[in-house]
Amino acid sequence: SLFTIYCYYLQEVKMNSNPTLLQLVESIEERCYEASLEIEYKIIEKAIQSLQLSDYVLCLPVRKNIDCKNASTLFLEDCGSVLDTLWELMNVGDWKDVAVAIRELYSITCKVKALILFQKELLFLSLRTCDMGIIFGAPVQNCFFLMEFAENIQAIILQNIEHAEVTINKDNGIQVEKSLPPVKLATVQKYLDLSLENFIILLTQDQPFIIKGAIDQWPASQKWNPHYFSHLHGDRYVPVEIGSSYTSESWTQTLMTIRDFIKDHVLDNTNIGYLAQYDLLHHIPSLARDIPQLDYLSLATSNVITNLWLGPEGTVSPLHHDPYHNLFCQIHGYKRFILFPPSSSKLLRPHAGHLLSNTSQIDLEDDLLETRYPDLTEHGSGMLAELEPGSVLYLPPKWWHHVRSLSTSVSVSFWFNT
Repeated sequence: SLFTIYCYYLQEVKMNSNPTLLQLVESIEERCYEASLEIEYKIIEKAIQSLQLSDYVLCLPVRKNIDCKNASTLFLEDCGSVLDTLWELMNVGDWKDVAVAIRELYSITCKVKALILFQKELLFLSLRTCDMGIIFGAPVQNCFFLMEFAENIQAIILQNIEHAEVTINKDNGIQVEKSLPPVKLATVQKYLDLSLENFIILLTQDQPFIIKGAIDQWPASQKWNPHYFSHLHGDRYVPVEIGSSYTSESWTQTLMTIRDFIKDHVLDNTNIGYLAQYDLLHHIPSLARDIPQLDYLSLATSNVITNLWLGPEGTVSPLHHDPYHNLFCQIHGYKRFILFPPSSSKLLRPHAGHLLSNTSQIDLEDDLLETRYPDLTEHGSGMLAELEPGSVLYLPPKWWHHVRSLSTSVSVSFWFNT
């Protein structure tokens, strides 16, 4: 029954599609030839065999003597049934243990569903389906059909549908004052237009430093702000963290459009939301054109992990450390980093257990910090890095860092190994 869906996709797109859809599919698949129907068949067949999906309620009704007028509706229902079953399989146990084949099937089925919805001129539903496939699926044979198809749909929506403009009533670049914890803090050293040779030298010293002038010419530095994301990409669905910090009991995650996120959680930060540690450049590939690669990343010995951080004033990343070298690029607004070396780990009291072992139990913004953690306030020694637009902070692996947004902020981080 799965094969039936893809046979339908082949017939409908190649024979009965409207010209816009046919042109889009052909242009995208020409660049993503790996995602040919033949390869998708093989992936489906392999997944069914290896995962024994027949054990689950995945069998769809056999479609015989189908009335062409009702075909798209029937197969749309079939796609929904497949996606519901796959969703249940993906939400059993830990996400990291979900079989790749399940996520590949989810991507392919989202592709078919999105094409049918587009054909029925249900553009917003088609776009949402693409985003679900991008977020929860797995790229098939390194093909980015869903990413490109989604960007085309968003462009069509912008051409044909007027949205109410997101009004920015205040200057989101203005930073607020926030008192520092009662701990000895040295200022992080700054360097202007740092060469690759000098970057390599500084890297060996295992100390944080700030680079000025490295991203001033990025298109992102001139364009990226809440209005830009809301206007050009506002209908795209993304995962958003609700709450000021991931250690808060009230913290949760949800999916929403970028427009709703910015309107309800960024410009109005009474209920703080954060698009945090998410590879939006993978989700929306055209954004990557605004971020030319830094020369410093030529030292990376494996794939660079890129994350975008977009949120209002008041978002907090609690004191924690990461296992990678980090180049943190501040594009819009202001952020403050409080840093401690790995040698301070004992003073910083990491959580027990694997899940939060890289996160401190200490809230650096606790008004009773001196009373509760006198060892840290008396003997601890850290560093302060205040980032403005155009700043690039280098953070060595395992360095503890507490991060607060002092204004509406857009940042991109690059994690890498050397």
